[in-house]
Amino acid sequence: MKSRIPKVFTLVELLVVIAVIAILLSLLLPALQSAREAAKSAVCYSNLRQSYLSEYTYAIDQQGYLPLIYNPTLNCWRSWVFMLGEEYMKQPADVAVCPSDSPYRWQAGQWNRCYGVDREITSPYNLGPSIARGEYAIIPVDFGSGYFIEYRMLTRIAEPAMRCFVADSWHIGDKNQHYVNPRKAWNPATVQVGVTLRHSGRANAVLWDGHVNTYNRNDLRNIGFEYGITGRNGKYALYGL
Repeated sequence: MKSRIPKVFTLVELLVVIAVIAILLSLLLPALQSAREAAKSAVCYSNLRQSYLSEYTYAIDQQGYLPLIYNPTLNCWRSWVFMLGEEYMKQPADVAVCPSDSPYRWQAGQWNRCYGVDREITSPYNLGPSIARGEYAIIPVDFGSGYFIEYRMLTRIAEPAMRCFVADSWHIGDKNQHYVNPRKAWNPATVQVGVTLRHSGRANAVLWDGHVNTYNRNDLRNIGFEYGITGRNGKYALYGL
């Protein structure tokens, strides 16, 4: 009886198998990266919605006042998250940051690194304050010695479905998310911060009526933002200037 010799792969066959696996990985990796980014964008959606609900709950408890910016001294600025997370909710503000870029998760004490609030009160697209359309202006409450808080009023926001509360943001110089998203570049030569298109070329934002949406460049112009930033993971560029 003849002994059976086990079949082995030749070097050529092994190389072919390796090449096929490499090709399959090259095809699958972009799809996996896209799926992972879609999952992060979904978490971002949820974070924005919860941020709005926190702001809304604060307003219900505080006679309709919506916190924007907090300044305990002339040289210290803090975001809307400070009042909601530390002063009001007494809990970490994990929902205040986008999971798709630095700092990825909330960092205690870093009150400027979060979704950017729309703090502008004027706009070339007729979305600013006007008697006919209702108030959208900032309401400053001055406690003296450089200590003040900036608010808006929940009941005085006209067309809340066209006005942004917070959105994806980035500060090119600081290399992190930023608490303010300007609408207009007053000095294009020095601009470093703005609404950021980090989700496959789109930005997520929540408006004052509570709905979350994703926006491309043209969509952002419709809600008053003249310019913004494209990119992610430290690779950014300004557009619209």
